[in-house]
Amino acid sequence: MKQELKELRKELAELKKEMSILKLLLNLPVERPLNRRDELHLVCRSLTVQNHKRQPGVWISSEAGGPEILLYGPDRKPRVLLEATNQRGAVNILGSDGEHRAQLFTHEEHGHVLVRDKDGTPRAGMKAADIGGVISVTDAKGRPLAFMHGDAEGGEVHVVTPKGQSAASMRVGSHGGMIAAHDTKGTPRSILTTVDSDGAAMMLGRDGHLRVALGATEDDGMVTVFHGKEIPSATMTATEDGGWVQVRNGEGEMMGILSASAEGGALALSAPDGQERVSARVMSGAGSIGVSDEQARMSVLLSQTQHGGLVVAYTSEGKPATVMDVQENGGRIGVTSEDGQVRAGLTRDKEGGGLIAAMGEDGGVQTALISHKEGGRITVMGPENTTLVAIAATPDGGKLAIYNDLGILRAMLHVLEEGGRLDIQWAGSPAAMLAANEHGGTLVVLDPEGGIRGSVPEADDAEEDD
Repeated sequence: MKQELKELRKELAELKKEMSILKLLLNLPVERPLNRRDELHLVCRSLTVQNHKRQPGVWISSEAGGPEILLYGPDRKPRVLLEATNQRGAVNILGSDGEHRAQLFTHEEHGHVLVRDKDGTPRAGMKAADIGGVISVTDAKGRPLAFMHGDAEGGEVHVVTPKGQSAASMRVGSHGGMIAAHDTKGTPRSILTTVDSDGAAMMLGRDGHLRVALGATEDDGMVTVFHGKEIPSATMTATEDGGWVQVRNGEGEMMGILSASAEGGALALSAPDGQERVSARVMSGAGSIGVSDEQARMSVLLSQTQHGGLVVAYTSEGKPATVMDVQENGGRIGVTSEDGQVRAGLTRDKEGGGLIAAMGEDGGVQTALISHKEGGRITVMGPENTTLVAIAATPDGGKLAIYNDLGILRAMLHVLEEGGRLDIQWAGSPAAMLAANEHGGTLVVLDPEGGIRGSVPEADDAEEDD
């Protein structure tokens, strides 16, 4: 009996010892009995929670490196791993082989997300940094294929080739956005952007220099074509008043401008020195074309008047030398001297006849050739347009008239019917007449009152002959 009691005391002591250890594990007071108000606090280095089939569901471990929690799936394979260290915390999503497939963790006080393929190779990632956030996609060898970045100025997206060159990019900043397409070498070739609400599109060459630029503002548009190292060759612009086109040479110098507005259009062609050589304009319905010399002086002008066209040829000094235009009665050609005064002209009169005139230094007509319905006429004039000599055609034939310096007729040679006649005057009155008719020739001399002084043949003989 004593021996049994001794063994019972021994077992009771061991039971108390185990109960004390269990209380320590459960974080319960050891010195007093348990009651219903006590809370359970389990203390251990590792703990496994199983389901009703005694299959693991949760595994909790605490080691010197930090605690871990492992969650199992219904297939008894680990699927989620939670870790905590002095440097970071992490949530790991595991594959059926127990390898990491996705990770959520912190590094240098910033959050990271990493996604892996079935082989465990990282293929996509997301992280936060001091200047913003980054999302990246990589290939099987870890080379980046695309990434997205954001900072205080905005965001950007890049698509990269397997060789690491950028193939396409998109940026957003404080002034607008930009989309760029690159070639296989990573050189930008096409750019679409906005700056302060204005849009622009640019195409670049293989050397990276600008080749074509398209711009737009609220109301206007512009297209510029470049060559070489961004030297503009042609520009087309639309404005509120109309449009214009500029063409430049290889040095970027302006060679031609074509413009249009509400009042009309204009074309200007220039030499390499920048001076305008040819111009064509339409203003308020009237058109003109001008050709200039190397000194920018007008050489030829083609224009429009109220009656028709106008052509002006200028001297090397820029003074008009020849003018051809249309007047009310028809066409006209004028030749000027060095002082710009017209010296010769060709035109038509009101009756449709032609007129050629030569002018003196005072601008007055000195010689004129006229064509009218009765025939032609040549007139030679003196100062103040006084007629001195006139040769004309009459219904009977021709006539020649000679005047004094006052324009008073002094002699006339003309044809009457079938004969000729010469009249000589003095002080405006007939003085002598020489005529020819079917009877022969006649000479008549008159006094100042018009009376006959003498005649050959005698007047009586002439009457008898009649």
